[in-house]
Amino acid sequence: MVWDVWVRVGHWLVVALIGFQFFSGGDLDLIDWHAWTGIALLTWVAFRVLWGFVGTRHARFSDFVGSPAQIKSSFRKLTQRQHESVAGHTHAGGLGVIALLGLVALLAMTGLFATDDIIFDGPLSHWVDSDVAGTVTSVHHLLSKLLILTIVGHVVAIAWHQGVMKEPLIQGMLHGRKAGGQEAFGQAVLVRGLLVVGVCALTIVGGLLAVGRF
Repeated sequence: MVWDVWVRVGHWLVVALIGFQFFSGGDLDLIDWHAWTGIALLTWVAFRVLWGFVGTRHARFSDFVGSPAQIKSSFRKLTQRQHESVAGHTHAGGLGVIALLGLVALLAMTGLFATDDIIFDGPLSHWVDSDVAGTVTSVHHLLSKLLILTIVGHVVAIAWHQGVMKEPLIQGMLHGRKAGGQEAFGQAVLVRGLLVVGVCALTIVGGLLAVGRF
């Protein structure tokens, strides 16, 4: 095995949640669900960051975050259709992971302060004045467009791996197996993940309920 259950479930959950966000962002009837989904995504980012340090081997940042030279070499091999002998993410893929984490986090955090000055106010918008809230809202909309571009790049990269290089990345993110993966996941991984999820959810949701307005 390469990908533990937390990486796999988290991956597909984020796909569903982000899809819902783009669908619900302009629908006033769903705006409250949009806000809570953003909080759920922020909780996932917090979990994934912590899991990048205390998770399984190939989930850790140390396994796939590379230097600029390593990332450049990884992209060059990708364009030349050269397979990299790594069980987890390549350094190029790792860059994509970091970019997605950063964008989702920024979108979720700016959403907390966003307002449309009519119906919706983010749960933390009362902590800033109207000009700041308006600027943050504009940044939120800009980041959503950047996220779309990043997702398109991610999908293109997966299509390249699947169709051209014949690497079953999608299947691997379903069953967790990949060539070269030798790790076995026991119950301890499930329990550790539950503890990390619990800490992140209690901290973020509890904190927002304490200082935010819903």
